[in-house]
Amino acid sequence: MCYSDNAGSLCFYLIMKRAVFLQQYYVFCKQYYDCQKFLRPLPEQTRGGGARQNTEEGLPLGADNGDPMESILRIRNEAGSELCHVFRSEKVFRRDFFLVHKHTSLELSLITAGSGRYLTPTGSHEIREGDVFLFCPNEQHCITDADGLSLFNLHFSPRFFMGAEHEAPGFLSVFGGAGALSNRLPHDSDAAIRAAELMRFIRKEAEAERRDRTEMIRAKLTEALILLHREMSEGRSSGGSAAFDKINRAADYIDAHFTMPLSLGEIAAHAHLTRTYFSSLFKVLYGMTPWDYINIKRTEYAKTLLAETDETILTVALRSGFNNTANFNRIFKSVTAMTPSAYRRTKQGEASEPQNKTPIGKGSLS
Repeated sequence: MCYSDNAGSLCFYLIMKRAVFLQQYYVFCKQYYDCQKFLRPLPEQTRGGGARQNTEEGLPLGADNGDPMESILRIRNEAGSELCHVFRSEKVFRRDFFLVHKHTSLELSLITAGSGRYLTPTGSHEIREGDVFLFCPNEQHCITDADGLSLFNLHFSPRFFMGAEHEAPGFLSVFGGAGALSNRLPHDSDAAIRAAELMRFIRKEAEAERRDRTEMIRAKLTEALILLHREMSEGRSSGGSAAFDKINRAADYIDAHFTMPLSLGEIAAHAHLTRTYFSSLFKVLYGMTPWDYINIKRTEYAKTLLAETDETILTVALRSGFNNTANFNRIFKSVTAMTPSAYRRTKQGEASEPQNKTPIGKGSLS
């Protein structure tokens, strides 16, 4: 009970502080619950089903979730950076569990068979054969309720369309910015039907070792994206070719050195741009900050080490470019919605864990 004006003021201050704390705690709990619904463990029948190996790269093709995946073609530039990855993937039967991932690349996916549900930041989308899905860099998404689901996927960098003589294409704004398309193009829409035809052509072209294959794939992918761009109400302006060519070179530099200590000043200097201008221009082109790009690259590399080696979490963190396990755990979870230890368990399985212990979609949270 308050017996003076000063005591009354103190009581009021403490009450208000407690109210603010409770409000913040409520917001935290809600966000935690929304996040945790993506962290249910994989069902037992999908654990330990080793991903097929890419004989050319020596890396697991099912690095995101352990589902069957077949690489058709990887296109790289002279610096060794991957510009376009053409591949097929299948989603094993799954019901009501989630494994979130995101990429540094743009993604265009064609559903070739089966059904399921895509979860994206904008909502839940039913999957049907013939649907086309688009995802920006750094955009979290996952598939659940999959039943006989097969996909044809294109992962590509903005650099695939650009060189010193080109400007940043306006059609890339279909992946973000004002008027951008929804993640899902329904199978019966004119845009999806035409885009699907072009993607099937790209698949045949990628599988056949013909002259000028890369140029043909780039031309058909450009045609598909221009078609989708015309579906938008408005586009996003592009910058000058010289500046964007510098961003491309900086991205090549990051790709070659992301496991080493990097600073924004060092990368910007390599692009011959100021740090502020470099950061803003990089975000326009890639839809994420330079540090987001670096962290996703490091996380993707760490996922390979966790899946294929028995190295300690600290060793994996250091080899991937992180300076300590605290940062590694925080960034890894922000990218994959899983801790490094939980990811390793889903990829390698736990010999001591009884089989079929956890029903699909049930169990403790990671």
